[in-house]
Amino acid sequence: MTDAGIGNLAQQAVEKAIKAALAANAVEFPFTHDLEHLRDVAKNAGIELPDTLDGIEDLTPFAPAERYGSEAPLALDREQAMRLAGASISWARTVVDEATGRVSGSG
Repeated sequence: MTDAGIGNLAQQAVEKAIKAALAANAVEFPFTHDLEHLRDVAKNAGIELPDTLDGIEDLTPFAPAERYGSEAPLALDREQAMRLAGASISWARTVVDEATGRVSGSG
């Protein structure tokens, strides 16, 4: 798979994780693929992203590149992309569980 494809999938994982955390906390969010903007929306709602998600903005350009045929960034740090995707899902799971009163890992 190409860097553009992997970057797009990692971007999607982070985007959907942030949106899940926002939705679970009844926070409205815009239709956007801009991860920095979504992080700001979360922060303004009192939902802090952990330091493990520093650098998510590097994935934003991969969303339109793969989806809309625009030019992809030249290179992707695949290890960082996979780390950010995994960390975002773990973080979102905790936030959603807390917001819904579920015990983490119960379903």
